[in-house]
Amino acid sequence: MNLIIFIGVPGCGKSSAAREVAKKWNLGISSWKEIVVNENGSGFFEPEQGDWPEFATAQSEHLDDFSMMTWFRAIHVPFLYKAKKISEEGKTAIVDSYFDKLTYS
Repeated sequence: MNLIIFIGVPGCGKSSAAREVAKKWNLGISSWKEIVVNENGSGFFEPEQGDWPEFATAQSEHLDDFSMMTWFRAIHVPFLYKAKKISEEGKTAIVDSYFDKLTYS
């Protein structure tokens, strides 16, 4: 049972390190759009800025930092539950966690 979570400030290399470990261990690669689990497990990755939905990148008086943090949280929490389940099945789960970029942009 392996549950590995990368945590750190923006730009410190969490995603790069997590992806390299996932590749080396031949894990499925999951994103907020699609969950992929193979016989070895899965890596769960937060969306990179270029993959954010349009509402997340559009300037809006109705979409503030709190709204964006809520969106990230809404995709992040289910990843944690799925990763826990995978690890309880004896597979490996890697979670690319985040320290929200929006509050520092």
